[in-house]
Amino acid sequence: MTKALFFRNGSGELEGFCIEGHSGLSTEGSDILCAAISSMTQLVVNTVTEDLGVKMCVTADDESAAVKAMLSGKDDPSLTAARALISGFYRELSVLQKAYPKNLSLREKSI
Repeated sequence: MTKALFFRNGSGELEGFCIEGHSGLSTEGSDILCAAISSMTQLVVNTVTEDLGVKMCVTADDESAAVKAMLSGKDDPSLTAARALISGFYRELSVLQKAYPKNLSLREKSI
């Protein structure tokens, strides 16, 4: 199962996420759910850091198939756009979670 955890600050704004594990929908390398989640994860991180120029602390662990990405540019004028991208990612994962409840869990945590 893939576990997605999204982090919200005291104001309820999204600050980042952690995606971990393989969905188990199919074998590794042919799992469309894992491919979708991986693509969305890369799209969000790359757009936030490369196109918006917002700093993120990103860590990845290939062994556990985990990626954690947290916004770190606290006074950046593009934070609103970065949070909107993370929010869109959250919404898309919630759609996938409803379609694949045995393969994807989605949670939030206050930080």
